Amino acid sequence: MALNGIDVASYQTGIDLTKVPCDFVIVKATEGTGYVNPDFDRAYDQAVGAGKLVGIYHYANGSSGAVAEADYFLYWCGNRVGNAILVLDWESQGNSAFNNPNYAKQWLDRVYERTGVRPLIYMSKSVCRQYNWSEVAKNHGLWVAQYANYNRTGYQINPWTDSNGYGAWNSPAIFQYSSSGMLDGWNGNLDLNIAYMDSVAWGKYAKGDNHSVNTENPSADSNKGDIDNMTEEQVKEIINSMEKVYNTVDELPFGADTIQKLIDKGILKGESNNKQKLGISYDLLRVLVINDRAGLYD
Repeated sequence: MALNGIDVASYQTGIDLTKVPCDFVIVKATEGTGYVNPDFDRAYDQAVGAGKLVGIYHYANGSSGAVAEADYFLYWCGNRVGNAILVLDWESQGNSAFNNPNYAKQWLDRVYERTGVRPLIYMSKSVCRQYNWSEVAKNHGLWVAQYANYNRTGYQINPWTDSNGYGAWNSPAIFQYSSSGMLDGWNGNLDLNIAYMDSVAWGKYAKGDNHSVNTENPSADSNKGDIDNMTEEQVKEIINSMEKVYNTVDELPFGADTIQKLIDKGILKGESNNKQKLGISYDLLRVLVINDRAGLYD
């Protein structure tokens, strides 16, 4: 069983996913700690409404630390975690950490720590062999890209790939074989992918270890059980984690003016005249304030 699908970013803003034939859609959400795909919410919601399987990806840029990038991604994923496959997009362009697979592992570990979901990692096939990914491959599936050419094409059942293997992985979970896809409902190029799984397996990737996940306060996940049955250390862990997640501007220990500015700019969720559930971790808050003082959001 295999699934055919596409991935979209701001380049495909406005694409009508009710008209484009696909089993799944993987939507870009964030990049670094200062960019959100302006079409993310619309594209994701439309894909879900059209009955598509969905995924969400983050493009690493290495500028703010892996933990902060993961927190920023999860902030924008919100309650979509558990419904969508999560992915780290690992490419050389604009990624200062590209030569450091441990940065990718830290991002993946952070997402798993907070959600119980193990994301996939996306990379070109050559990168699978260029670096040692053995520690990542133990727990994370591979979404790999390799193109035979740049000719316009529709979906392919058995796309070409070289015979040199996938490094630390035996095989990919998803294979992207063209960036020049041509499908009904969209005049531009599309990335075409084949997922070597069925919808049940897709759901397992999306749900991970948990059936119920709270990404605003990871320690409030329902799977942690009743507090009366917890050990003292588990209770301390929850208290410590709760102290490091801030839900309104007024709760912030520093940087309230910065966070309000980022809300006004659309870099964070919320409205300038309305207190919103921020769900910002201490690590992400600190990075956003530092970045703002360095002029990155001016």
